[in-house]
Parts: sequence; C-alpha cells; structure tokens
Amino acid sequence: GNPPEFNKAVREFDVVTLDRLKVISVDADYPAWKAYAATREVHGSITGFLDSNRDSFYKVETTAYGRKYVTARGWEDLSDIIKLYEEDGKAVNDNLISQYITDEKIIKEFSAYYDLYNKYKKQYDVEEIFAGKLKESTKEAAQAAPTDERLALTGLLADTLRVEISKILTKQRILTRIRPHLASLADASSKEDVSEKLDELSETIRTTLSRKSRAGSLSSAEKTINKKMIKLCTDMKEGLSEGRIVKETFNEKIAGLRCDVEKEQKRIDNLFSGMDSIFGPDSNEMLVLVTELTLNEDVSEFLSGFGSASYEKYSSILTVADRADTLRREIKKTLDEL
Repeated sequence: GNPPEFNKAVREFDVVTLDRLKVISVDADYPAWKAYAATREVHGSITGFLDSNRDSFYKVETTAYGRKYVTARGWEDLSDIIKLYEEDGKAVNDNLISQYITDEKIIKEFSAYYDLYNKYKKQYDVEEIFAGKLKESTKEAAQAAPTDERLALTGLLADTLRVEISKILTKQRILTRIRPHLASLADASSKEDVSEKLDELSETIRTTLSRKSRAGSLSSAEKTINKKMIKLCTDMKEGLSEGRIVKETFNEKIAGLRCDVEKEQKRIDNLFSGMDSIFGPDSNEMLVLVTELTLNEDVSEFLSGFGSASYEKYSSILTVADRADTLRREIKKTLDEL
C-alpha cells in the first residue's frame, strides 16, 4: 500500500500476515515513470522540467504550514489540464499548477520553466528545422543560448516528432486491424450486403468500447484507434455510394500511409542534419535527442519498423548510457548557479 507519510490510515502488517504475503518494495523512480509518461503523451514542459529537476518528481512532507506533496499522478493530471487549457487558449498560471502540485517552491520553478518553454516555442520555428530550412539566425541564437534553453529546444523537437509519429502509427494500427475483415467484405454479393457488414463491424467495435470502458480497461490510445476504425467503416460506406469498392478505399489509405512514412523519414533526416549543424554530431544536445527518441515507445517502433539512416548514424557514435548522467550533472550545476 501507500507509505505512512502518504496515508494516515496505513498500518504495519503483523508477522503472521507478512509470512503469507510476497512483499515488494516500490520506490519513486523517474526514469521508469518517464517511459510510462511517453505512452501517455505527458506534456513536454513537464518531462523537460523533471529531466533537470528529478528531486521535484516525488515529494511528501509535513511542515508547520501543512502537508506538501508532489506525486507522479499529480504531474500526469497537470499535463492533462495544461493540454486542455492550451486548446482553449487559456493561460496556465501558478493557481492552476497549485491544484496538482502543492509545494510552493516547485510550483514557482515549474511555472518559470513552463513560461520559458512557451517562449522558446515562439522564438524557435521548429518546423523550419524539420523542413530542412534552418536559418542562420536560428542557428546562431541556439548556439549562443544557455544550457537550459538548448535543452528545452531539443525537448521541443523530440516532442514534435513524437506527436507526428504517433499519428502515423495510429493509422497503421487501424489499417492492420481492419485488414482481416476485407475478405468477408469483398465476398459480399451486393453493395447492400457490404454496407450491412460494415454496420455490423462498427457495432462490434462500439460494443467492445462500451465493455472495456465499463471495466475501466480502456486506454486513451485504444479508444482513439477504435473510434477511428468506426470512422473508416463510415468512409468505406460512403465510397460504396459513389460506386467504389471497399478494397480500393483500403488501398488508398495504405498509399496515404506510405506517403506519410516517407515524409516523416525525411523530417527525421532534416532534424538530425539541423541538430548536427547547430550543435555538432557528438554534442550533449544530440545525445539528449537520441536518448529521447530511443526511450519513446512509438518513436522506437517507427524507427524499428520503417528505419532511419540518420538515427542509426548518430546513435552509433553516441554512448548514450555513459554520457547521460554526465549531462544531467552539468545541467543541474548550471541551474543551481542561476
């Protein structure tokens, strides 16, 4: 259960009970949580902040002014509300952050980092780097920037790439799941029969969604994939009304996916080329980028499935594990001196 400082109702088990249980000690581990955070698409400002402030990841203490706590759940919930506020164009301020993070010092530090994160998003046009159109002014500004700013820029680039790759993989997963149903659809004797089978497939997906949702086992990614599968069924039905067949619609989607993959591979090449031009091939910034891409499940799946010569090139010249700790110490020292 929860540790004593987190839950007043906690009590120690007696030896008789402990003798019949398997006890596993669990500690707050940021690297483990970060891998999870990547699958949940936690906001880049949060992972960027915690990369340089790991002591701020988890904290529970009682002071003269009350109990202060900072938890992994709090960071994830804060990420969700930040995304909603950004979608609505609302400002993220200390009052909002304090609803999820109760330590005043961490609130102030994260708020300052979030403001810097957004400043860098405006200051650096990351899309020009992905398009292979790096301006000399952008290059010079990044080279002259302090450590935290360079780190934030690298995080922005990695986060932007992750979002686009996640969209591509979602398309691939949808097409992979719909493929087994094509044979029965192609064997249908009439358009009406095909339409009926598509309706049945849509209803099956809705039933699965409802059952998993009631059971609390439906992830946001699974929900998105199933809803888009229903949308694909609808698209196929509309194609039938235009005299098109299901297989043609599916093949068009496959062609679109291949085009998206090729574009993303080019964006990855431009990203590494830009980072090389700005910081150098064996720089700490390049190390951070390669590490971020390696640890992210979606990006790693994309790179493994479709390949990237640029990623292979730069990952092979960097010893990620050995240099990561050194970089973190340098960043922490710099931030402490600010």
